[in-house]
Amino acid sequence: MRNTWVLPSALCLLLPLLTACGSDDGGGDDGPSSYAGKTYLLRIGAGDFGPGIGAEIDPDGVPEFALKVDGSGSTYDVTVGTGYTPDGGVWAQEMCNPTTHVPATSNPYPGFSLGPIDLPLYLKHPVQDASARGTAYQFTLTNVLLAEGTEGTGTLSAILDAREVYPVFPQLGVGADGDTMCEYLANNEIDTCKACPSDGALYCLTLTATYLGAPVSDITLQETPGFADTCFFN
Repeated sequence: MRNTWVLPSALCLLLPLLTACGSDDGGGDDGPSSYAGKTYLLRIGAGDFGPGIGAEIDPDGVPEFALKVDGSGSTYDVTVGTGYTPDGGVWAQEMCNPTTHVPATSNPYPGFSLGPIDLPLYLKHPVQDASARGTAYQFTLTNVLLAEGTEGTGTLSAILDAREVYPVFPQLGVGADGDTMCEYLANNEIDTCKACPSDGALYCLTLTATYLGAPVSDITLQETPGFADTCFFN
């Protein structure tokens, strides 16, 4: 049972800044009310993706998103990078993926909203020598950061351009391109390519993931321009 301590009124006059004066308003020891000053690691499993293109993604090839949150209160500057954690290993940053600075807010905490933004993205197949330079258009994260005592209820959404990402889908076969990918998805009743936000061409696919939660992590995220020539296979 919690005791409520109320200071005598005379003492309250001397110490007007004490929140204990008069009554207990619940302040003081309620824990953090901001995500600033921490780094979070978002892992997305195969079962987190919604129907459509997500079903075709090799879960071992899905990058883990590192979110370094700076700022104060409920207004943040988030540095976004990616990396991978091998089985039984330690997380390693993907230096081929550029780090990006993105504004975000939590209004109110523990809510969290980032995007929509166009996020540069480096994709690499986990086994084969295949990689791609792309953009996650209208990339959005909602309520993915885990406050103490909460569970993962966050969501991710983004739009991918088949003309950019097809190289990391080996099931398309040799000589594939964006048209091959759209035809494959349509013929197998997996997804339908729609108009792209960049140019209106019918090559884009919406990717969604749900029930996400990114805990606080002790990883270190370094600034990197990414997309070096050595990142890509001929």
